[in-house]
Amino acid sequence: MDRLRELLERLASDEPMTDDELTSTEQELLGIFDEIRSGKAADVAADDVEALRSIAQSVEQIRAERTQREVVAAERAAEIAVLEQTIAPAPEPEPETETDDEPVAEAVELVPEPETEVVELVPVAAAAPAPAPAQPSTAELAAKTKVPAKPRAAVRTLADLDIALGDGTRVTDTKALARYMVERFESFGSVRAGYSENVKLASIRSSFPSELVLDGDHDLDKIDAVVAAAQRPESWDEALVASGGFCAPTEVRYGDFCLIAESIRPMRDGLPGFRADRGGVRVPQSPGLADITTAITVHDNVNDIAGDPKGCQTIDCATFDEYLTEAIVRCLSFGNFGARAFPEQVVQWNGLVMAAWARTAETELLDGIVAGSTAVTTAQVFGAARDLVEAVTRAAAAFRSRNRMRPDARLRTVMPSWVADLAAADLAYGLQSERGFLTDGRTIIREALDRAGVNVTFYVDSPSTGVSQVFGTQAAGALDAWPADVQWGLFEEGHWLFLDGGTLDLGIVRDSTLNQTNDFQNFAESFEGIAQRGCESLWVSSTVCVNGTSGAGVDAVIC
Repeated sequence: MDRLRELLERLASDEPMTDDELTSTEQELLGIFDEIRSGKAADVAADDVEALRSIAQSVEQIRAERTQREVVAAERAAEIAVLEQTIAPAPEPEPETETDDEPVAEAVELVPEPETEVVELVPVAAAAPAPAPAQPSTAELAAKTKVPAKPRAAVRTLADLDIALGDGTRVTDTKALARYMVERFESFGSVRAGYSENVKLASIRSSFPSELVLDGDHDLDKIDAVVAAAQRPESWDEALVASGGFCAPTEVRYGDFCLIAESIRPMRDGLPGFRADRGGVRVPQSPGLADITTAITVHDNVNDIAGDPKGCQTIDCATFDEYLTEAIVRCLSFGNFGARAFPEQVVQWNGLVMAAWARTAETELLDGIVAGSTAVTTAQVFGAARDLVEAVTRAAAAFRSRNRMRPDARLRTVMPSWVADLAAADLAYGLQSERGFLTDGRTIIREALDRAGVNVTFYVDSPSTGVSQVFGTQAAGALDAWPADVQWGLFEEGHWLFLDGGTLDLGIVRDSTLNQTNDFQNFAESFEGIAQRGCESLWVSSTVCVNGTSGAGVDAVIC
């Protein structure tokens, strides 16, 4: 379809699209998808998997772009809000009255104890005023914080505190606070045994001078200054004296983790999906052309005169294979304190566990394909690029011949994602002087596989058997070599099905046990599997060598 081609080329171009263009393009692609599936498309078959896959991948690309833009917009809005707060004038600190009494606690907790109902006054951390426009130096802080060891004066009555009830009302005496607590308690409904209900009743706020306020934007200089002022203010003159060096702690970059791993799923996305709500699927074993034995006879005149019977093959009931889904689980446990003070670490670990979860799930799919395929090997003859193209071409031709398929029937191969790089490196070693063998190696190998009549899915992980298709850790010394064997599969389109049993995503999990240890968990699991419904599947291990050799560079190959 010309319009579909135009939309895909527009998405592939480097010219950015507006939000409205993304929305309209998505709607148009969805309409084309429905048109194809309903058989209304004039030049595209209703079961054209390639066209449908390209539409689905494009829609997914559009939605991912829209989500990314929303995240960026939210981050910008949050940063602008922080900047606005930064430049806002700091409020005047409230006057303090010195006293020898201990300071009042910053939160009030009132917990009535009925048999099945719990009412809890939730503590709220003291609200910090907006930070000053410029942070003072360590020396300036030390000069300002020469105060007694109890820098904040205590208060003796509720009138001296800023107490706000849940409805926003301010109270100045204990009777009003108790009356409000009773009213809220009497308004509760019944609570089942084993459950609790927590309701915020009131919050207490105190004012702090700006030099005693700590938040996520302040560096270690100020943290050290405030802590020292609260504990031993008389020692600041000596603590700040140094004879040389930087005389200051280094900067902390909390968000500078390295997260380059991604949770991509090329194997899952390259297979047709089947929704397995009941935990699996049963598929009949598919007979092949070789299973026709006595069904075909040639009956000539001699046979007819002799009265020879014509052959007929009896077909028994089909045997069914059962394929079940399995759970791919991911779970992380964090401490409440650590997550609150260091959220960047939570983001880092969530990203890593998603990538590790994807690797485990993809490995399970690859192992399923290996187990259900005929194991085949090929030996090294020339350079890696030529050997792989020849092996794929030969395997595809033999596949079509055995199964009496059309000569132009498309097959599906799955290969490691680095095969294009391996082939490009091999072509660069060759004797050819054309510039393209140095610059277009990846394109050459892709076009060669396409000309062999196979569609390619590049996987990024590895089966758990055979030579690993994932490069190992690079040690000091010589650069790691290319893997000696390339594992790849070949089968007809639609042979393997991805069983999608859905996802159980509990998100953040808290319960009484985790609360006792002040922790929470992030839990999710996907239910998935793989099933085969085709006639033949090969899994090939090809021994290769990146040396650039070709038929013109070595002696003739003896067959």
